Amino acid sequence: MKFLLNKPKTTIHVEDLKRISEYFELIKQVKDSYSNLYRSFRSFEDLKTIPDMSDLKVLGYFSIIEALITHAPKLAEPMDSLNHQLRTKVPLLRKRFEREISYQDYFERAKEENIWTKLYQFRSCIAHGAEPNFSKDLNVLRTCNDISLFLQELTKLLLIYTLKDPGFVSDLKKC
Repeated sequence: MKFLLNKPKTTIHVEDLKRISEYFELIKQVKDSYSNLYRSFRSFEDLKTIPDMSDLKVLGYFSIIEALITHAPKLAEPMDSLNHQLRTKVPLLRKRFEREISYQDYFERAKEENIWTKLYQFRSCIAHGAEPNFSKDLNVLRTCNDISLFLQELTKLLLIYTLKDPGFVSDLKKC
C-alpha cells in the first residue's frame, strides 16, 4: 500500500467543479435532444477500459471524431472522402474549442492539412493491419504515443464543443 502514499495529490478548484456541473447538465440535454451525439460521449467513456498504448484506442478516438463530424462519403464526389472531411472540418472546429490545441506539442512542424492527411494514413494502416512506418512516410507524426495523446485531447475538446453547440456539430456532419 506504500505506493498509494507517493501519488501526487490532485487539486480540484471551485471553477473545475462548476465546469463539471455545467457539462453534466449539458450532457443530459444532449442525451434527450441528440441521442446520436450522446453515443459519442458513451464511447469516449468506454475507451478508458482499453490500454493506453493499444491501437484499438486510437481507432476508437477516430471513430468518435468521424461519428461526430463526418458522413458516409458519396463515391461519385472525390472531395467527399473521410480524409477530406477531416482535413477541412477539424480546422474549422478547432478554432471554436474552449482551449487551444497545438499540433507542435505532439508532431513535427507541418501544415495542419498535411498532419490530418498523415493521421488518416496512420488510421488506415492500423484499420487494415499494416505496420505504420514512422521513419519514412509518417515521420511528421513522431510516435504512436504522440498520436494517441493528441487524439485524446482533440476528442475531448470536440466533445466539449459538441455539448455547447450540438446543432452546429450536427449540421456540420451533413456537409
